[in-house]
Amino acid sequence: MRTIVFSLIVLSTPCWGQLNTQLYDAYGQYQEKSITTRRFKHNDVMAVLDKLGPGFNVKKVGTSVEGRAIKLVSYGHGPIQVLMWSQMHGDETTATRAILDVLHWLEADDQDERSAAVRVAAIARPWSQLERPTDATGTPGPPPAEPSDA
Repeated sequence: MRTIVFSLIVLSTPCWGQLNTQLYDAYGQYQEKSITTRRFKHNDVMAVLDKLGPGFNVKKVGTSVEGRAIKLVSYGHGPIQVLMWSQMHGDETTATRAILDVLHWLEADDQDERSAAVRVAAIARPWSQLERPTDATGTPGPPPAEPSDA
């Protein structure tokens, strides 16, 4: 059994290398071009989500403590269920940019929406250092307090 598994791994390695090269070469087609820095505003991402094509369903599913929309993007209806989210901690933006690129990849004509059901919360907890009030020295204040249940 170990020999079979090892053989499958060794034989499939060239395929993975080729796939990685193809994805790398095609990345420019799917990259979100409007967001180029590590720090961006909530409205920047919402504008990208609102421009997604007809294969996507973008729905407001909540509101942050500061009144910012929390949106869920749905794509596809296949048997594989995929849930992605980013910025559970509002100032961690790297995954948000990656998710926008994935959404553009799904939007491309060569993607089959029958293979998976993808759900994305691009910013799970929307707040930004750029949008927080600052003190007299320009230092951002603390993130907003969570509402109490009391």
